[in-house]
Amino acid sequence: MTTHTSLPRRTAHRWRIAAAAALSIVTLAATGCAATPAAEPAATASTPVAGGTLFWGVETKLQTVNPHRNSQDRAGPILRNAFDSYLYRTESGEYQPWLASSYALADGGKQVTLVLRDGVTFSDGAPLNADAVIANFDKIKTTGYLTSSPAGLRFVTSYEKTADNTVTFHLSQPDSLFLLYLSSQTSSPLSPATLAKPQTVLESGGPELAGIGPFTIESFTPNTELTFAKRADYAWAPAAIASGQTAAHLDKVVYRTLAEGATRTGALQQGQVQIASDIQPLDVSVFSSSPDFTYQRSAVSGTPYSYYLNVSKAPLDDIRVREAFIKGIDLKPILTSIYNGTFDQASAPISAKGPFADTNSLKGYAPNVNAANKLLDEAGWDQDAPRTASAPRTASRSRCGYSRRHRSSGRAATSWRWQSGRP
Repeated sequence: MTTHTSLPRRTAHRWRIAAAAALSIVTLAATGCAATPAAEPAATASTPVAGGTLFWGVETKLQTVNPHRNSQDRAGPILRNAFDSYLYRTESGEYQPWLASSYALADGGKQVTLVLRDGVTFSDGAPLNADAVIANFDKIKTTGYLTSSPAGLRFVTSYEKTADNTVTFHLSQPDSLFLLYLSSQTSSPLSPATLAKPQTVLESGGPELAGIGPFTIESFTPNTELTFAKRADYAWAPAAIASGQTAAHLDKVVYRTLAEGATRTGALQQGQVQIASDIQPLDVSVFSSSPDFTYQRSAVSGTPYSYYLNVSKAPLDDIRVREAFIKGIDLKPILTSIYNGTFDQASAPISAKGPFADTNSLKGYAPNVNAANKLLDEAGWDQDAPRTASAPRTASRSRCGYSRRHRSSGRAATSWRWQSGRP
């Protein structure tokens, strides 16, 4: 759910929505699906209704709602409800101003200047100005505060107030991660009064946190429930994101942690929540085939969830064995069998959604059993099934088991198992 567009009021018995999880698997396996709830049934999509409370079931156990400290992957879209950023990144990869009215790079990218938007205030009424920004970066860089994204500040050597609404950052070298950091909720400013609160308050957060966003935090029980309340005076969302909308339509949004997939499914079916994320693959057909629900999924940007092989140890220290491993596995039927078509196989090491995707980069990894066998032959592995390594070939004296299976479709597939031990 985006920060600036909210769902109109509807009761659970009139409509409910199921949303796919923000999940993805594997450079070699599956690319992700992100939860993007439908606004409402098509018949009333252009007539949002003001007011009401939306209940949303999620898998994520929120350990803290302090945006500086929360590093959970799926916390970002939730915390966006209360915490805006200085910049935002478009799908094409460009950075645009948000809480800043403009930004500029100088000195070959080693100087970044933010000019702040006029009239922006924290939820406690304090103005967003250069002093507030300086206070936030002073706090973030404080030893012991333990922010979640220190890499974004790795090359920042200093920063200074150059006008009441302007802050200039100096970097030891150009760093695209700094702009990414300024566009993430982990750099979202908190009011100076909030920053002065005890460490125990800042560690978990809650209603004590005064941020900038279309909602404020009304209550928070770690790992259990988070309630946002509408901020009526919110009026500075970027037009490209909010399409002219200022304050949210909803009065409240309640995120309930329901850790078990079956619990989320049951809560949605029974109307205890109106939206559920992280719907399990086996339950998707329950919602996608029903006229009472809307099931949606979309790819997320970034890197797919991946398995990384240890290439420092035998047998995978041999590039031929690694290539054979990749060519010997047909992932498509595996993904279909396990995920029932709810996940897509990755087409690149970086998600196909976003500015850095190269869908051609994995074209050489199509399964090819004959090529896998040839590579193993070249690497010195016996041709028996299972294939075993002779002791002189591997210092770790490992054994590789390899067998071929033919599925009912007639397509050849392979399975691998790596066993340690003496040949």
